[in-house]
Amino acid sequence: MMHKYNKPDRDYLDNFERWELTSDVISSRLKKGRTKYLPMPNPDDSSQRNKLKYDNYLQRAVFYNFTRPTQTELIGAMFRVKPTLDVDVIDYIKNDIDGSGLSFEQQAKDAARELTQTGRGGFFVDYTATERARSKADEINNRNRPVAIFYDAMKILRCSTSVINSKRVLSKIVLAEFSDDAIMHDRERVIFLNDDNICQIDLYLYENGLQTDVVTQFPTDKNGKNLDYIPFQFVGALNNDETVDESILYDLAVINVAHYQSSADYEDFRYRLGTVQAVVTGLTAAEIKSNGGVLQFGGAAWVFGKDAKAELLQAQPNMVSFESMKHKEEQARAIGAKLKNPSQGNMTATESDRLSGSEEANIITIIDNLESAYRNVFDMMLDRVQSGSISLSFSREFVKSTLSSDELRVLSEMAFKRQIPDSVLFDRMRKSGYFSDELTNDDIRTMLDDGLIR
Repeated sequence: MMHKYNKPDRDYLDNFERWELTSDVISSRLKKGRTKYLPMPNPDDSSQRNKLKYDNYLQRAVFYNFTRPTQTELIGAMFRVKPTLDVDVIDYIKNDIDGSGLSFEQQAKDAARELTQTGRGGFFVDYTATERARSKADEINNRNRPVAIFYDAMKILRCSTSVINSKRVLSKIVLAEFSDDAIMHDRERVIFLNDDNICQIDLYLYENGLQTDVVTQFPTDKNGKNLDYIPFQFVGALNNDETVDESILYDLAVINVAHYQSSADYEDFRYRLGTVQAVVTGLTAAEIKSNGGVLQFGGAAWVFGKDAKAELLQAQPNMVSFESMKHKEEQARAIGAKLKNPSQGNMTATESDRLSGSEEANIITIIDNLESAYRNVFDMMLDRVQSGSISLSFSREFVKSTLSSDELRVLSEMAFKRQIPDSVLFDRMRKSGYFSDELTNDDIRTMLDDGLIR
């Protein structure tokens, strides 16, 4: 029977607006949301005049995005040192982990970005049924190889757990998927443990929200045995269970929206009352008529009788909206926003490398969760091949240590006089960004001997 999409579960519905707000802020889509993020000042007035007035109000509003650069700085800190990945069998995952040409490192960055934004994501390890184990050559040359596909929070529609053999396990998950040109998702991958505790995948195909077909699969391991688990791994900002974690950028995004609204009021006031206004009093109808009925401001002299009076009025600055914006910027800084100084432009390298204690704690948790999730993902991928192992490590060195010119001079002199090993100097220079992390001490010594470094 034809039916519409599966309804998202309560966790999804309760968090969707938060995810959407944070996503819209980071993507600078607030103006497209119109009244969703910038309320109409007098919404009860449905006249065309009021609608045009709101359009101008919206157009003048300035959105200063300080949430996106904050996210960029956090991701940059997490991946300042590249993760190490050693694979002896399915080494294609370094450059193509999901079958679409996405490298492992880029997927890891995308996952980390999603965790800062929504606090939730997951990896589906795709399998194809087989009757025998494959060799390494089969895995490399055959397109039906194990891949790990990342799903963001908005694509994880439903999930449920069950207790099997005294252990709580994921028993069902529903994932939304999109064709290349689809606006709404047109596929749903329902992965569940059936009555025989065997993993079953039902892929529902839709057109205009109505089901047109369903394809059923039973994924197997390297020996052709049906899987007795769901090959999906959650990853979160706090832990890797199925519950929804808090987004570390949501509070900042809320302040960013409020800052945008204050900006709209400030710019509207400046447009309407910020220019000089000529005021003329004591005129007779005849005097107005003698000037053509119009008093031109600038370029012409006004000549009136003795009782006429002209003056220029200008409103005082709207300090309420302006101070409101400044206050929100201070709030944003207090929770870790990376704001540019209007007088100095971009942040200095030292400022962009600086992390607060809470920021470092957040990204340490995210990196720990990513590393743990990927280890489980790789184990599921190795279930699909004859043999092999994968070694993975994410760096916890998030910030470059600063190295002043005086410190560099002292260390260089001490190394030259053999008072300290030159490796001490090289290590400090690597940590501060003078040398690439990939350069060994011998590489640096060779470059010095060849005159490539002075």
